[in-house]
Amino acid sequence: MKRIGGFVLALVLVLGTAAPSMAQLTSITGTAPLADQSEDSLQSALDQAVGQAVDRAVALGLRPLELEGAIVGPDYVLVRILATDTEPEPDEETAPDMAGNTA
Repeated sequence: MKRIGGFVLALVLVLGTAAPSMAQLTSITGTAPLADQSEDSLQSALDQAVGQAVDRAVALGLRPLELEGAIVGPDYVLVRILATDTEPEPDEETAPDMAGNTA
């Protein structure tokens, strides 16, 4: 009986201290007011909304990955980015994007 009790105790200690290593992937939004529907206003609001989302990701200790989507309303712009807590692969930072450009 002592052997079983010791085994169970050892199993609980090992399983209790072994936490799975899982990456966190989250969607973060940013918004900005849109003064009018002109190209300049749209670009300015988009830059501000993306900057806000990236700042939120960094404040949470996450690394922004990609722009997931954007919505243009009558007087606002909303963007959503994906962010993760994993470090980039060594070749990921210099890998060419879809346009063939390198970071």
